[in-house]
Amino acid sequence: MQEASHHGQVIREYRESRAGITQEELARRIGKSRRTIISLEQTARIGDLKVRRTLAWALQIPPALLGLSDIVVPEAVVLTPVESTSEGRNLSRMVLETFTENLRMRLDLYYLSAVSADKNLNSQIQALTQLLQKSGQRDRGVLLKLLSHNYQIKGMIARDQLDFKTAEQCFKQASLLAQEAACVELNALTMARKAVMYIWQERFKEAAQLYEAAREIARRGSPALRAHLATGHAEVQGILGDQSCLVSLTEARNMLKRLDPEDDPLLLLHSTRTSERAINDGWSQCHTFLGKPEIALESYEKSEQLLDPSLARMRARLYIQQAEALFISRDMSCCFYAEEGLKLARAVGSQYNIWRVKQLASKLGSKFPADDRVKGLLKAVNGKSVTVWY
Repeated sequence: MQEASHHGQVIREYRESRAGITQEELARRIGKSRRTIISLEQTARIGDLKVRRTLAWALQIPPALLGLSDIVVPEAVVLTPVESTSEGRNLSRMVLETFTENLRMRLDLYYLSAVSADKNLNSQIQALTQLLQKSGQRDRGVLLKLLSHNYQIKGMIARDQLDFKTAEQCFKQASLLAQEAACVELNALTMARKAVMYIWQERFKEAAQLYEAAREIARRGSPALRAHLATGHAEVQGILGDQSCLVSLTEARNMLKRLDPEDDPLLLLHSTRTSERAINDGWSQCHTFLGKPEIALESYEKSEQLLDPSLARMRARLYIQQAEALFISRDMSCCFYAEEGLKLARAVGSQYNIWRVKQLASKLGSKFPADDRVKGLLKAVNGKSVTVWY
């Protein structure tokens, strides 16, 4: 397919005929103003690559029509909105605050134990949906955002159990609800969580494109979200061998200077756990991807000393990443860290991290079948007695 001679005409055609949305709706989807959309639709050739990629994602335009033949455009979300009754009633502030506190508690639980976070989650989603259907216009935006958050948690739990079909459905619904609420930031966060799923499925190019679109639509978003998106984007850039992953991490670190913990009405900071530690973790992982595990290992040693012992999920991931870096360095102590990560991953029910240890154990088993440390790790992976380390 040849590139279109007039980008603006293509955008207008796909917006009107294919997507069936107004300029205002497109503007909300990509975090721009209606005036910007008007200008873009009058532009023969859009020079900004990121804008073209975001428009291709939002309107499902074949990439080649906008001169993007080298990319794969992830599916955008266009579903039927949640219906409400014609006569709604307003809710008390206490009711909304109770749901918000429940969300806050559930986010905390997720980082400790997915099983605990999943308890009564479906009932919570059902209750919010029923309230949304009966609510007045005043409360509709708040309920939509709360529902989006809860569907994201449900999607994250399913994703962690490698139930990608359920996760996909949850992230789609979360994206729809965020769009209905005209909340670009929540939509971008949903896209990032879906991108993580793509990484786990080894759909790296799609993940990279989704992160790029999310970062573009959230350009005016909170520093916490922008730092989170940049850090996640860096991971897939590193996997693809793109040196700009270090640039993304530098941008994330610069965003940290602008964080205000007291200014978090959407719970974006609370939800993403954006921190210097998370960025340092990404920095280590990217250096491993780029073939410099010695830099990563030095950083992991410092991170291990500072890590909160109660954050079992994070500790599991850190140990496993350290094991992977040691494996690349041909250091057999990778077996110890892999096993420690396996214990923690099993404790919090993280099937993805368990899978990562199994993959590493398989590689070690094929390369060093006679090594007692490898045999011990393989026994642990298979649920047998754990070897004594020496």
